[in-house]
Amino acid sequence: MSEKEVKFVMWHIIIRLQNMRKWGGAHSELKRVVKSLPSQYTERPQGKKLIKKAIKNLTNLGFIGIYKKTEEDHTSLNPRKTKEIRDFVRKVRG
Repeated sequence: MSEKEVKFVMWHIIIRLQNMRKWGGAHSELKRVVKSLPSQYTERPQGKKLIKKAIKNLTNLGFIGIYKKTEEDHTSLNPRKTKEIRDFVRKVRG
């Protein structure tokens, strides 16, 4: 599991949340966001580890928040970190 792979999964999660317009109070089920990732990540045990690591990194950076709603984990992008999130997306995508 390389750092480059983890960053690419982080990028996918951010892009998915941006496309869904999930910033701040608007949130989506984490399960739904993860399900939208490429199958190479969601169907392999190694890919699932990458997803967990990516979510942990995004949370630690403050890019996303994880909320317990209706007994499910929900997530959204942190609007206070908009500049940092956009910089990260540009840097990963090159």
